[in-house]
Amino acid sequence: MRVEGTLDVFALPDLFHLVAYARKTGVLEVRSQGRGGFVRFVDGRICAAESTPAGLGLARRLVGSGVIADVH
Repeated sequence: MRVEGTLDVFALPDLFHLVAYARKTGVLEVRSQGRGGFVRFVDGRICAAESTPAGLGLARRLVGSGVIADVH
């Protein structure tokens, strides 16, 4: 399954739910105005996330919500 578009079409939580429901494995790349990051899924579950220094907000939100552990 390949999904491409802007978050004005799909909200990020909606994409996470879609991946979880479909039990997909892969990488979601998120980019915005020089910031970016990746979220890795295995069987629909988030297993890792990383971001550029300017895009730490995504990683902090995932760690803060308890979805992933903070590992440096």
